[in-house]
Amino acid sequence: MKQRIRYVIIIVSAIIVVLFPYTLFAQSIDLNPSAKTIDGITNIAASIVADSFVPMTHYNEDNYMVSIVPAYFTVQKVYDDPEINGNDVKGYGAGTGFGYATSDRMLIYGIAAYMHFDGRLSSAFLKGLDANIYQMKVDYSIISLYTGIGYDVVESSEFSLPLFAGIFIQKYNGTGSLPEILNTKLSVDSSATLFGVSFGIAPSFKYNDLFKITPYYLVSYSLNKPDATSKITTTVPFPITANYDVPANNIKASMVGMALTWLSSKSISLSLSLGGWLRNETSWYNKTFLNGLQMKSAVLVVSFSN
Repeated sequence: MKQRIRYVIIIVSAIIVVLFPYTLFAQSIDLNPSAKTIDGITNIAASIVADSFVPMTHYNEDNYMVSIVPAYFTVQKVYDDPEINGNDVKGYGAGTGFGYATSDRMLIYGIAAYMHFDGRLSSAFLKGLDANIYQMKVDYSIISLYTGIGYDVVESSEFSLPLFAGIFIQKYNGTGSLPEILNTKLSVDSSATLFGVSFGIAPSFKYNDLFKITPYYLVSYSLNKPDATSKITTTVPFPITANYDVPANNIKASMVGMALTWLSSKSISLSLSLGGWLRNETSWYNKTFLNGLQMKSAVLVVSFSN
């Protein structure tokens, strides 16, 4: 019996001796670039939601508005520190919005948006092990639902100033993977649901009942944190896999937008959303509020109202 116990101790000790260096090897990899990738992706989602949001303004009791929003976008940079650049990252989105005025000043609204994108992101994803730049293949899908109430501070046929407050839920699912480098594979899986609150303001100017210009500002804050897991596998002398939680913060998204709307006499209006263009061209805003996000989007809004 003592002989068997001695053999077991020797075998366990040998396994620990073999595994311990590789555990340290995996732990030496800095997961900060992977965490910032998650932050950047949530900013991309917030940007598409913001561009899908065409506020209901200049309303009277029992007015309603239904919007359909197709979108296409490309991403040039996800984060600035550490620098995470896009390489042929592109995607599409679709959204729908609804607003109903319960009085001349109050309304309820809802927004549903879907976004998917894929491509490659370039960064020092193996920092701590290797400072070189590598490309991570990414594929993400996000569904967002927003709802809340609005109150028009100013009642005027030419000028409207509604304030918005509400809640949101966001479901995301995505993967990121690096090719095998230095006998090491790294992948990131994220699948979770975020809950949060949102606020907005949308001053709107109408000209001759034909055109409307609506700059707006939206801010949202998640009450929970994104959930992501990094899997690091070393393949020599045999495959060893370790899973680590990717650190993440509550999502804070701050968005400016601009909608130029042509009002049709047949209750159909067309809006061009210029928020993405404005944010991208005014690089100060993206650097200050969106961690250096650079993306280009084309968003058209078709609205039906009474």
